[in-house]
Amino acid sequence: MKPDRTKIDKIFESVISRMGIGFIHFLQHSQSGFLLAYSGGKDSNILFLFFQYLVNHYNTKPPLLFYLSHGIREIPEFEIEIENFLRSTSYPFVFVKKKFLNWLNESNEDLKKRVASLDTIRYKN
Repeated sequence: MKPDRTKIDKIFESVISRMGIGFIHFLQHSQSGFLLAYSGGKDSNILFLFFQYLVNHYNTKPPLLFYLSHGIREIPEFEIEIENFLRSTSYPFVFVKKKFLNWLNESNEDLKKRVASLDTIRYKN
């Protein structure tokens, strides 16, 4: 279900008014910008919508979207969905996939070889 833009816009304006106009000025002139850790959950989705609102209505810098898969659970379909979403935005993003391995019975040489191929990192500037 898509959010009611009128209702959510009013909520975002209320949040902005509580933060003060200095917050918008800061965002518009900040050299560093914001990092938004995006998990695909409700919290990160509402934060994404808020930053999207700021970009569209106040001409602020878009956030850098960051997704980290710690690799403890195998969730390939979800990770594909997340990566597709990140690619569909016009925002810069970093997608990191860590592999979770049991290293208890590995020799040092085997560990070095496996660590060299652990991570998948994708990004868009």
